[in-house]
Parts: sequence; C-alpha cells; structure tokens
Amino acid sequence: MVDRFKNHVPKQAQGPIMRCLPVKRAVRNLPATPILLAILVWSLAGPVSPALAADALWRLTHGDQDALVVGKLIAVEEDEITLGSARSLAGLPVTAEICIKTPRPPTSWPLDSDLIASINHTGSDFVERWGIFLASSDDPATLTILDGPLAHGDQAAFQRYINSEGRDSEFTFIEGNVCARNADGSLELIYSLPNTPSLTTPTEEAASGEPVPGDASSQDAAPQDTPPAGWNLGYLAGAAAVLIVILILFRLRPRPPRRPTARPHFPDFPQDENEEVDV
Repeated sequence: MVDRFKNHVPKQAQGPIMRCLPVKRAVRNLPATPILLAILVWSLAGPVSPALAADALWRLTHGDQDALVVGKLIAVEEDEITLGSARSLAGLPVTAEICIKTPRPPTSWPLDSDLIASINHTGSDFVERWGIFLASSDDPATLTILDGPLAHGDQAAFQRYINSEGRDSEFTFIEGNVCARNADGSLELIYSLPNTPSLTTPTEEAASGEPVPGDASSQDAAPQDTPPAGWNLGYLAGAAAVLIVILILFRLRPRPPRRPTARPHFPDFPQDENEEVDV
C-alpha cells in the first residue's frame, strides 16, 4: 500500500527534490544578460594597448598580408598598377613584374617611382591589402616613406620597420610622440609633433646628457585630428554599464503577488481485505 501511495505523490513532494528547488529558482532569477554584457566588455577591453591593436600599422608590421613588396611603378590603369623590378621584403616571393589590383590607383605619382605595397594573393591576382606607399628609393635600409595612407606618426613607425628589415615592430604612442621599443626594453624616440615634450629613457639621458632628438623630417608635420586609440572601447564600456544598470533595475522592480495555488489532494485508495499493510 505504501508503494502504491508513493507512486501517486507528485515529484515536488519527494524529499531531495524539494531541497533543490530554492537553488534552481536562484539560478533562474540571476540577471544573466547583465553578467554576459559585463564579460563581453571585459574581454574587449582586456587587450587594449597604447596603440590600437587592430589598426593598419599593427597589421602592416605583424604580417597581416601575404607579402610586402618594393618595386618601380611602370604602369597605372583604372583599377590596377604594375610594378617592375619587384621583390618581396616580407612574405611570399613575387616575380620581377607584377600587377596589383587596387581601388585607389596612385595617379598623382610619376612613373618610375619606387613603391612599397602591402598585398594579398587571391586566386591568380595580387590585391592591395593595407596600402601602397611612395618611397625615396628601393633600398630598404635607407629609404624614406614620402607618402601613403598612414598618418605621419604611423608612417614614421612603418618606415622604421622597413629600415630595420622587420626587426623593430613594437611601437609606443605617448602624447603625440612615437617611440620604438628596443630589445632591452628602452624606448627610442623616432617621431614627435611640434610643441610636444621629448621623451627619453634613463639610460639614454645618462649616456648623452641630452634629450633624444626626434626625426628631423617630422618636425613640420601638423597634428592629426584623429581620436586617441581605444576611444571607441570607452564608449562601449559606458553604454554597456548603463544597460546593465537598467536591466538590473528592471529585474528588481516590484512584481504583483502570485495567485495562490490549490494544495495537492491525494485521494484515498481502497484497501484490499487480503492485503497486509506495512506499519
């Protein structure tokens, strides 16, 4: 009789399950959306550095293209250019003459100019990746970048990367100054805007007794009206914080009382005269 009665008892009334119900309700009532938003903001803001990690300079100096090539401009067409005497500075090897498809062909640069191009190999074509730059020569160790899609400070850093044959690829941007980070951790100033304080490391000051001069070619450069690196992450974090507060207040708002539910009624089961009942 006891077994028969137990089979008709709802699961909510069976001992261990009743003890688990408060935990289940607590988990279900947690504000999951604000927690997920907080994790998202933290993951986006975690890898932020003084220079935005996803900008064109970082990609140019960290191999986010199939090849960096240098060559002479021998032809310009509507959607492509042709380089002669071309060779690869980094990445895939190229033939001596290559055609590069580009949505912005440099029509103002004269023929026979020395160019550096960031390219990808797509199918049978070479396609511009992170920009095409006008250079003073085709010698990587001594060339100067004269024009290109980068701002002046980024352009100076990219030139240092080319001059060092890829050895110098870490740069720090501080108050308009651009510094290359050497292997020993010291900073070397390679570019500064006018009317900005020069930056030196203790080692460099002790050795020379004078501030490290900036690149002379960069002193006439005008400040760039661009937002500082990482500004969009600040806006994202602020918007997410406001949304989290709104969602928490929405979850904590007073709710109408629940309607009472009828208590379960367990029917009386007939007892057979010949069946023994366990006491």
